[in-house]
Amino acid sequence: MNLKRAILFLLLAAFIMPSIVMAQTPEPITARFLVNKVFTDGNPGKVQVTLTCNTGSPLTQSAMISFGDPVAFVVEEMLIVDDPLGATTCNIIETGVTGSTVGYLTVYDALGGVESIISCEFSARSALDNLDLINECDIVNTPAPVDVDVTKV
Repeated sequence: MNLKRAILFLLLAAFIMPSIVMAQTPEPITARFLVNKVFTDGNPGKVQVTLTCNTGSPLTQSAMISFGDPVAFVVEEMLIVDDPLGATTCNIIETGVTGSTVGYLTVYDALGGVESIISCEFSARSALDNLDLINECDIVNTPAPVDVDVTKV
């Protein structure tokens, strides 16, 4: 009787275990990101924007954009992991304002993610919540204040 139970238990475990392992493997998705550029002073210059993700293909993409000329990035085979120690994340940053020597303050506005003065960040949760939509990042540049000394002669 015990032998029959042991065999039955082993057969049951052989059928159940693969489904448990499969349930823990995340399904890959395709994530879409739209990046818009705004210069509050009308600067027609271009900036380089870079999308970097810790999963998916490609992991890094860059493009030159300007006001009114957005760029769309697509990341395929992105595995969604919601672990706080190793969550899936994508960041969008800009570098190099061309066409002007004026310094700019940059603000990132992430629709569907987290915004800061450093980047637009999209986590596993925002990507999952946004499967049928586009994660959007608006990058706004405002001229930095300039100190001026006036000397009376």
